[in-house]
Amino acid sequence: MVVNSAAQTDMYENGAVVDSMRVVVGKPKNATPMMTAFIRYAALNPYWNVPADLTAERIAPNVVKQGVRYLRAKGYEVLSDWGENPTIVDPTTIDWKAVADGRTQIRVRQLPGRRMRWGA
Repeated sequence: MVVNSAAQTDMYENGAVVDSMRVVVGKPKNATPMMTAFIRYAALNPYWNVPADLTAERIAPNVVKQGVRYLRAKGYEVLSDWGENPTIVDPTTIDWKAVADGRTQIRVRQLPGRRMRWGA
């Protein structure tokens, strides 16, 4: 696998590119760590658990503006907690302004698939 942090990740098999995907890197404030490793296993299209700070900064403001249809359009769901067996929570029961203001933290995850990340 070859990663071009400014563009995409290319996956090779027998010297030929067999797949590629976009790459998301950190900002100077939250820099992406450098690493070198062998990848032995990969999960394709896993759930993405949105970090609480991104939920507050990027998702909650969009829900405040657009309503819970924003969550459905992006494939997000709200979960009861960070444990192993959380339950799905009705997003209309959440105080999204409190989440956006940082007064409440919730768990949000994005369903597997090719949806855009980062609450855009």
